[in-house]
Amino acid sequence: MVKKKTTAPAASATTKDRGARQSTSIKTQKNPVPVVKLPPPRPVIAPRLPEEDPGDPPELTDNELRKIKSGLSRKDLRELKDMLLQKRSEIIGDVMTMEEARNSGAGGDMSSMPLHMADVGSDNYEKEFTLGLVESERNLLREIDAALLRIENKTYGICAVTGTPINSARLEIKPWAKYSVEVARERERRRMRT
Repeated sequence: MVKKKTTAPAASATTKDRGARQSTSIKTQKNPVPVVKLPPPRPVIAPRLPEEDPGDPPELTDNELRKIKSGLSRKDLRELKDMLLQKRSEIIGDVMTMEEARNSGAGGDMSSMPLHMADVGSDNYEKEFTLGLVESERNLLREIDAALLRIENKTYGICAVTGTPINSARLEIKPWAKYSVEVARERERRRMRT
């Protein structure tokens, strides 16, 4: 008894025929739609903040900083924390005053409307100057908040790059200092070059 070999189902042949028919129908179109290649999307480059310089050495982690003694007593830390809190409240008051003054000048009061084009320029300059001051004060406020956080984390008074204690005279003048004088100078020098 000899068995006959079976062939592949006919459905696969018709599928191939359909694919061939579709490809030939696309080729035979008179006006095919041109394929437009778009350039690759440009990467979005965020503006580099002054704090983030790729040439700066990496900072130590909090765990590494906690192992280093700052040389500050509890009394010193308490005094410096009070200085930071006092400076913080002053800045918040200053920012609120400047923003209120800026917003009150933007009202619809016609009596404060300048009569001359030079007055309009002066008003615009004053507003831009005030905005710059507000932004500067907010940056300082962020630095103070970070210093208060370092006090809570027990990493205050230690240079974040070298791991050496920051001079107490520097901390009295600038209690929000995160770096030793040498590191701060080097970072400033690098920014001046760029």
